[in-house]
Amino acid sequence: MLPWLFRAWLLFVVIVLLAGGGLAYETWQDVCREYSTNLRVLAAAVADGTHLFLKGTQSSLAMLGQDTGTGADGTPLAIHEKLQDYLVLNPDFNSVGVRAAGDGVVTAGTDKGLLRTLLSRPASPDARSRITDQQQQLIQRCRHVSGLCVGPPLPVRNPGHPQHPHWVVPLFLGAQGTPYRHSVVTNMVALLPLQYGQFPFWRNLPLPALSSVFLLRRDGFLESRYPPPTQSTFGAPQNGIAAQSIRAHPQARSASFYGLATAVNQWRLGAWNQVQGYPLVAGVGLPRSFLLAAWWNRMTGPFAAMLALLLLSTFGYWTFRRIGEARQRERSAHDLMLWEAKERAEVTLHSIGDGVITTDTQGRVTDVNPVAESMLGS
Repeated sequence: MLPWLFRAWLLFVVIVLLAGGGLAYETWQDVCREYSTNLRVLAAAVADGTHLFLKGTQSSLAMLGQDTGTGADGTPLAIHEKLQDYLVLNPDFNSVGVRAAGDGVVTAGTDKGLLRTLLSRPASPDARSRITDQQQQLIQRCRHVSGLCVGPPLPVRNPGHPQHPHWVVPLFLGAQGTPYRHSVVTNMVALLPLQYGQFPFWRNLPLPALSSVFLLRRDGFLESRYPPPTQSTFGAPQNGIAAQSIRAHPQARSASFYGLATAVNQWRLGAWNQVQGYPLVAGVGLPRSFLLAAWWNRMTGPFAAMLALLLLSTFGYWTFRRIGEARQRERSAHDLMLWEAKERAEVTLHSIGDGVITTDTQGRVTDVNPVAESMLGS
């Protein structure tokens, strides 16, 4: 056996495995850094798009408020027609309503009941049963904001699936001071339905496969997410890795994160970016499975080379081991033959009747048989 050969082979295997582990770790870090950079760019694009959408909505609602407040005919019927015209020109919204001084409410669209709830004071008992205290606090805050305020997502009954309501995001525009015949329009609300959990304009974003896009309030409420959350709802504050990252960086405009997204119970890499002018952040995320697939694609070649080295080293080790074992067996057989020949010579030497003395090349006696011993008197 050759113990040094085994130790050399084992050392080579350890070196290859350590080198492969280091390469795998560095490749994983490179994948995460690369996709983190890409996600930051996408998050910034989503944030900019959201900012433009909200600014456009603010401008259109302000124009609607001026139109309804200064028109020649300010009857509820005429205002209702103007609200319907607004919905035709802005198909992303399904309902819109205004409230004037004196609590006069005019609405148009499919969710008029929810609009009356949002524009009337106090809210009806049925509305209070469907809107949580936290949501109600956000709604009350939006009623006193002078500009556009994005309210929390609210559930709307789905006749076909009562257990799976539709969600709409109310956009408030208040304190415009716009004359409305002999009164003043004090609040306007437009309801933006979430389509599969997403804002309508997100459909045109160049998002990677398996990615998610979300809009999260600074206070933790999820405004929008595509795909929709499976482990939580839009009506409850979030406590996943994105919300934790936002709370950990209160002054930051953007950041990356990696961890467990509780909305879908998946480990995700993502990035978020502040939406200018609003207490909102827009983010994009990728599941860990996507990152592992990208990492594996890059590691296929190195892993194949490592496997080839390990197989070649193992083959070489066993080949040299077999050669060494064969030589060891040959030496053992040769030593056995020499020993047997020596034993036979000694038996012959001691059995003959003549005295025999054997010496080495220096003349030193190495052996005598019994007859020689008796002749020498020893």
